[in-house]
Amino acid sequence: MHPATDPSTTPVYGVRPSKPGLYLGLFHGRDTPDQAMHGWGFDGPAIGPLRYFHTTYACSVNVEFVSPTDAQLFTGTHDTLMNLAINGDLLCFDGKLYGDWTVYVVTPEECFRPPDTFRQNTRLTICADKPNRSRGTRTANICRQGEQHMPRSTDWTRNETLAAFHIYLQLPFGQLHRNQARIVQLSQWIGRTASAVAMKLVNLASLDPQILASGRRGMGNASKLDQQIWNEFLAANDPVVTEAATSFGHYAEQNGLPPFVDVLDEMPDIAEGKTTTAIVQVRVNQARFRRAILASYNATCCMSGLRVPKLLVASHIVPWSMDTQNRLNPSNGLCLSALHDRAYDQGLITVLPDFTIRVGEALRHAELDPFAQSSLAQCQGQAIRLPERFRPAPAFLEAHARRFGFM
Repeated sequence: MHPATDPSTTPVYGVRPSKPGLYLGLFHGRDTPDQAMHGWGFDGPAIGPLRYFHTTYACSVNVEFVSPTDAQLFTGTHDTLMNLAINGDLLCFDGKLYGDWTVYVVTPEECFRPPDTFRQNTRLTICADKPNRSRGTRTANICRQGEQHMPRSTDWTRNETLAAFHIYLQLPFGQLHRNQARIVQLSQWIGRTASAVAMKLVNLASLDPQILASGRRGMGNASKLDQQIWNEFLAANDPVVTEAATSFGHYAEQNGLPPFVDVLDEMPDIAEGKTTTAIVQVRVNQARFRRAILASYNATCCMSGLRVPKLLVASHIVPWSMDTQNRLNPSNGLCLSALHDRAYDQGLITVLPDFTIRVGEALRHAELDPFAQSSLAQCQGQAIRLPERFRPAPAFLEAHARRFGFM
């Protein structure tokens, strides 16, 4: 249940917002699930501006606000993350229920339009409609502007699916949507719609063992090729990660971009040609491993909870130099702050196979300074924050713990 919103300060769906950005508009409202509907009910809020909108198997909706100030209008707190439950086929917010919701973008120019003309610009093109007797309303098949369907075979090739899998490894679940920049980019490269690429990523997610272990199920649209690639990945991670990156790089080069365009922002020296070719691939692989780890842990240190990406490290459990077969395996990584990464690398702390932290004797002396006590020593016995996917493999954790005498 969310705190009651103040109509005088929160934007209402259909009314011009004061800020540009991505919005979630709620309408077709009612007070109870079984309320008899006469007409369309009432309009709800226009929730935003948002960084992203994500629904998980039609069980809940997750959004992230652009700023804590915007979040406070809707949640009463400065927490930018908000979850909305789905009751049957109705979305719940502020004690009300909504039969329809839509995600739309408000441009800066629209914020200056007269209020009575704001909704006159076409966002959806109606292709055909049909009666929906269960609700007494009409539903429509819609073609979104800017996303034309391209004439091509609907069957995904292995290279296309691997390129999509490459992106899947690098994006958090909350970004598997058609407006995500990398998804849009890949869709243009392979001649598909952004919605089709986003759906492919969702289908790949439905086969993720960690998702399946949680009891969640997808829509059952995954293909035999999707399953085959997952099976190969689970049998031997690094070769599939490498092949997926190669497929992605192939499409990038076809479009006049370097094959490692996805990580150029993390390696400006390579972008400027200041790094020798001999070490470029190592740097690219390390940058992609970091992207996969931060995506799995939602850019959060699994020991301290730190959420500043520039202070986070994708720490190998079994070092890069000691296992050439699992250098790119996301289950061979932990997301740690720079401090905890250094302590882990030096064997001052470890994570046991049951995902609890063990602190070494060197960090448990009474004369330890207060900072070290609060940031490191107090981690003893605590459980790490587990990632959304690619949990650290117990065998790798055991190898680290034994190497430094914790087991």
